[in-house]
Amino acid sequence: MDKHRRHTLGLLLASTAGTVAAARSTRTPRAAEGPFYPTESMRYSDRDNDLVRRRDRVREAGGEVLHLHGTVADRDGRPLSGARVEIWQCDVNGRYLHTGDRGGRARDPDFQGFGFDRTDGEGRYRFRTLVPVAYPGRTPHIHVKVLAGQRELLTTQFYLADHPDNARDGL
Repeated sequence: MDKHRRHTLGLLLASTAGTVAAARSTRTPRAAEGPFYPTESMRYSDRDNDLVRRRDRVREAGGEVLHLHGTVADRDGRPLSGARVEIWQCDVNGRYLHTGDRGGRARDPDFQGFGFDRTDGEGRYRFRTLVPVAYPGRTPHIHVKVLAGQRELLTTQFYLADHPDNARDGL
């Protein structure tokens, strides 16, 4: 597919409980952090919410662009303002921004690999990233962590709805 084709995926993320009124009984499930959460020293200095374009690079990352957005809410469906939402994922070659990733293909140097956004007064966050790709043993996914100050509220993973590999994924 054309890497400039735009996709928008709206996700409602509830920290530790129910989401807003329409889905008050739905809870975002916790999921494993995984082995490739990049430590502070592994991350690029550019850590904004646009993972497709690094400030120090001329080109954009390869792959299909995804506009990821959602809302963080508390148990009662009230928006959580000022929460830090972090995402990390592999690049178009299935490689993570992590020293422990020893995958066979070269990592895309134009992909930021990790970024964060702060929720606004309505609990909303936004990212410009890539449509996740599968790699051996895993269905396409994006890792997500939500923090309030230093307190971790939720670690989970987002998946592509109805992807055929979802049923075979170990997580």
